[in-house]
Amino acid sequence: MDTTHFKQRFAVLILMDSLSLKPIYFRFISAEKNQYYFDAISALIEKGINIQSITCDGRRGLLNAYPNIPTQMCHFHQIGRGIFYLTKSPKSEAGKELLSLYYSLKFQTQETLTLALSVWLNKHKGYFNEHSATNPKRFKHKRLRSAYWGLKRSINYLFTYQAYPELNIAHTTNLVESFFRQMKVKLVPHQGLTDEHKMMFIKDFVCQKS
Repeated sequence: MDTTHFKQRFAVLILMDSLSLKPIYFRFISAEKNQYYFDAISALIEKGINIQSITCDGRRGLLNAYPNIPTQMCHFHQIGRGIFYLTKSPKSEAGKELLSLYYSLKFQTQETLTLALSVWLNKHKGYFNEHSATNPKRFKHKRLRSAYWGLKRSINYLFTYQAYPELNIAHTTNLVESFFRQMKVKLVPHQGLTDEHKMMFIKDFVCQKS
């Protein structure tokens, strides 16, 4: 499940079935909020649909919202967060090695990544805990620390797909992202449409694919 935005005027939230490869829920929203995802899942449950797993972008409050449903954090979104904090070309050795761990997610398990993060932290502990020269109460490498904690706190949700191999859980939201790309390509020849007519077009597109 994921959301795509249209120039901050409106957004489209879609949940897709990874088995049939079809959208099973969509809604126009003003902005991405957890409550809209909760409403979507509740609507599916009320219809009697058995939700075997959830793959999402890892928004705070989503990953642990359904303890009885195996939930997977999208690897691409996790890597994107790492790049956000570290950039694509970190200057420090610690940053380069940490970014490599982000890129290696598909080759890791929860156990190997936990160990790798521990080894990384022990190796770069001095740099990691270095304080600002102008303000001794503040850490100097805040973005590096954010990248580390972001990966460490997500570990329990990065390898759900490995824990439940029988469910064939997707470890990325590629299915939804691909659907969004198809939808926007179809909209390209109709850029002059008003928002209202764009929404009608999108609704028809989703219904045809359902």
